[in-house]
Amino acid sequence: MRARQAIPWICAVALLVAQTRLIAGRGAFSFRAPLTVVSNSPQRDWEPYLLFLKAIGQRLPKGSDIAVVVPVDPGLGMEYLVAVGQLPDARVLPQSALSTPGGSLPSWAASFRVRLSDDRYRLVEEVVADGFLFQRVP
Repeated sequence: MRARQAIPWICAVALLVAQTRLIAGRGAFSFRAPLTVVSNSPQRDWEPYLLFLKAIGQRLPKGSDIAVVVPVDPGLGMEYLVAVGQLPDARVLPQSALSTPGGSLPSWAASFRVRLSDDRYRLVEEVVADGFLFQRVP
């Protein structure tokens, strides 16, 4: 009878040891919040872009319209859709809005990992490494 009562305790200790080894294998443990939703993910490819959009969102006036320029124009690809989701207080336009003849230009432009060379915009600041915020010249 005693052996039967000990089995759940043995299993609980074995599970605790296994879980502790798993947590310790992931690196240093801390109680700080992750920087982005992908910070604790094994695939952190989007983290620099998300930090860039967060910095842009903090500097952009509410209700502004902005085009986010990325190295490759994916049309309405993932970068554009992520920008729409991460900048809820802005009207995000695809980067093709900067080159559409006769179209209205956004008041702001942001470029990530590419330098925007457009005389219609002036550099406001480098918000993160390889990330720039531009404002339309009046």
